[in-house]
Amino acid sequence: MQEENNNQNNNQSTQNVVPSNRALVEDKVSSINENVNPISNVNTFKSDVKKKEIVYTQEKTILTIPPTESELLGEFVGKQFFDISTKRFNFFAFLFTSLYCFYRKMPILGLITSIIEIGIFNFTKYSYLIIIVHIILGFTFNNLYLRTGLYRIKELRRVTKGDALDLRHACNKKGGVNSNSLIFGFLFNLILIVLLVYLGLGSNTLSLLNKIGIKITLPDSVAEKLNINEADPEFNGIIVVDSSVRIDDEIKYEIPNKFVKDVISNDYKFSYQYVNTKPILNSCKFELSVVKKYSSADTLLMAISKYENNNNINDFLDWKYVSAQKKTGKEYYYVKEINNKIYLAYFVMQNNAPDDCLNSIVEIVNSIHDINEEVSEEETSEGIDTSIVTE
Repeated sequence: MQEENNNQNNNQSTQNVVPSNRALVEDKVSSINENVNPISNVNTFKSDVKKKEIVYTQEKTILTIPPTESELLGEFVGKQFFDISTKRFNFFAFLFTSLYCFYRKMPILGLITSIIEIGIFNFTKYSYLIIIVHIILGFTFNNLYLRTGLYRIKELRRVTKGDALDLRHACNKKGGVNSNSLIFGFLFNLILIVLLVYLGLGSNTLSLLNKIGIKITLPDSVAEKLNINEADPEFNGIIVVDSSVRIDDEIKYEIPNKFVKDVISNDYKFSYQYVNTKPILNSCKFELSVVKKYSSADTLLMAISKYENNNNINDFLDWKYVSAQKKTGKEYYYVKEINNKIYLAYFVMQNNAPDDCLNSIVEIVNSIHDINEEVSEEETSEGIDTSIVTE
């Protein structure tokens, strides 16, 4: 009996111990759960995923809903949709005309506008009509562009077979702007102008280039097509040269070592590059040519002086010259007859040019003489007063 009592006591003791140990374990687990809370983290993660799935589903639903014409047009036009769809006048179309058409992926309108503008400028006497073209395009571009967009959207609907998402992407890609198209438009205009000039159809373009300081020398074949082959024509900045004359076989001249011949052209063009804070305008330029279509050197010089609005014709040695002050510098036209040919020595000297540019003018002009003529030492440029050149 005593043993049974002892066993019962031991069992009761064991039962009391086990619950005590289990409670400790549960308390420990509870403590860990409070710190880590994996179940809570999992629930939170699932909740976040569910929310994102709902948002994604909503966005996908919106994108897959058949879009309206206005929405597709917005995709086509891009960021400027509000301005283009609400404003009657497009300032960029007015200002850049054909280039803006190319930029907005409307190449046909860009080509037509370029041809009209260049044609008006070169084939009519009413250059102011170009301003009217600018104004018309400024007022009509937005409407034309939106109509073009609607037409292309209609074509894209057929290609994409009604897939809303693909249709949106296609409209966005088909419209908008393109820098490569802008470059193409610029090159097209440039090539068209150069082609007209060398076909003899761009006299107004040449006059404009000459007025802004870009002198172009033309061969006889081009000059005749420009209708400037009559005797003693009015000088308009275009220098008509006799390309049949090989100057090196007719005269002698000395070019200072600092001048380098233009390797691109076959003409007698030289330039002297010097160091300056303005790298764009850092050269003295010289060009020697035989001019046709004028009866005498005096006639040519009178025509040049009229064109440059300077009646002050000066003498320098056995040459005559007239100068023209430009914004960027000064130009000199030296004229002389040698063996019944009219020689023109043309100089361009920038405002910031060093003194040796002026000295080079004296050296070059004084060195030019008939190839059969002997020049004495007294006739060299040494000792010549260069101040008379700057008058």
